[in-house]
Amino acid sequence: MGVPAEHPLASQTRIAVAALRGERLLALGSGHRLLENVRHLAAASGARVVEDYEGTSLDSIRQMVSIGMGCSLFPELYARAEFRKDDDVKLLELDGWSERREVGFYWRESSGRYRHYQALVDQAGATAHALGIAH
Repeated sequence: MGVPAEHPLASQTRIAVAALRGERLLALGSGHRLLENVRHLAAASGARVVEDYEGTSLDSIRQMVSIGMGCSLFPELYARAEFRKDDDVKLLELDGWSERREVGFYWRESSGRYRHYQALVDQAGATAHALGIAH
């Protein structure tokens, strides 16, 4: 969860979902998975999704949060790669909140490339474990 650096919650590292009651949540436009995640969080917390503005990228959402337009969820891998401790956006962990996406690999049973597909599956699993995001 990203909040503006000057937000009252920014002094904490973890917050309860209920702490977001009444907050403005920013999201990407329709068709993006982040919008679904933000809507779920709004329903669970009593926050409201800002409908008048929507970001076109995670970078634009981060910029909108940094200037105080609201708060938002950020995917963990994006946050690891793009955020720094001295940013104008502070990252907080949400207690009791978890949104995940399942990724599947499918191929025809009769495919002659079975070994190649299986190698992709094995590599994806190893990478997820190395990043600490496998379940």
